[in-house]
Amino acid sequence: EEKNYFIVEKAAGTLSSLKNSLKYNFKNIITQIILSIFTFHQYTKCYHLDPHHDNFLLHEFKHEKNMYMKYRFNNNIYRLNISKYLIILWDYGIAKSMNNTSFLYYNISLENIYWTKLIYDYYRIISIICDDRYYEKNIEHYKILKNLIIV
Repeated sequence: EEKNYFIVEKAAGTLSSLKNSLKYNFKNIITQIILSIFTFHQYTKCYHLDPHHDNFLLHEFKHEKNMYMKYRFNNNIYRLNISKYLIILWDYGIAKSMNNTSFLYYNISLENIYWTKLIYDYYRIISIICDDRYYEKNIEHYKILKNLIIV
């Protein structure tokens, strides 16, 4: 009998466990969410297709030193300070290859499907964060989210 094991590192919680404390590290957490989706797309060449707030693991740091992550984008290296939380995208159970056309539902061009699915991964989590039932925000946060949605 074949057995499958699923091993996941222990996390402090998920993005949904932040609730109203999201406002304290808002820009940093939003940036980490965007970068985690971007990194997933770049390295796996897959769409995640299920990026809701419980699919972002939360690691909490209690540290004295400044911590940062390095990201390479268009041959430039960027540093992102990790203030208190590190956000990790997980649960790839329904992820699909960007080359796989068997899951297409629409009668539109493959190029449009690519952009639709690519944008969906970002749009879904941003729309959840925009929902006041989940997260408390201030007007500055809405401006950031509005700009992300427009881009």
